[in-house]
Amino acid sequence: MPQIDLTDDEISDMISEPKYLDAQTYDSLRDLKNYKTKHGHSEITCALTAENHKFRIFARQSSTNKLDFTWGLIYIDSINGTEIILRRYNGKSHRHTNAIEKNRIYGYHIHYAKERYLKEYTKGESYAEPTDRYGTFQEALDCMIKDCNIDVQGMTTLGDYGI
Repeated sequence: MPQIDLTDDEISDMISEPKYLDAQTYDSLRDLKNYKTKHGHSEITCALTAENHKFRIFARQSSTNKLDFTWGLIYIDSINGTEIILRRYNGKSHRHTNAIEKNRIYGYHIHYAKERYLKEYTKGESYAEPTDRYGTFQEALDCMIKDCNIDVQGMTTLGDYGI
């Protein structure tokens, strides 16, 4: 697929754009029984509703290591179908090294799509920062929902789910 260039401002605008998910789908995302099992992990994906762009979210959870997980927000280009991961919320199952900065991270970390990485690498979200804002698979989902302006329709607050 062709690569597209995005500026940091465009990425930021996409992250802040309101995105919508219904409460029933949110419940499905929280229940691993709804996931497909593949090669040692479970995964799920679903489309989000938004006014200006196409987005979907995805998740993977290891079958053997509860710290090995990821949640992600993907932008889908409406012209050529190119997909760019704008954010990824990872568990602490592996070490990550930022290719440009050369710093290493071990622990929970969030990947951010960056203009400079999109220009130099095939994975624009290769840049990551450590975080202490979540410690479980479910908490990472809720962190992504807050960070990426995803409104769960039919739910007053995340507190409705004990979060």
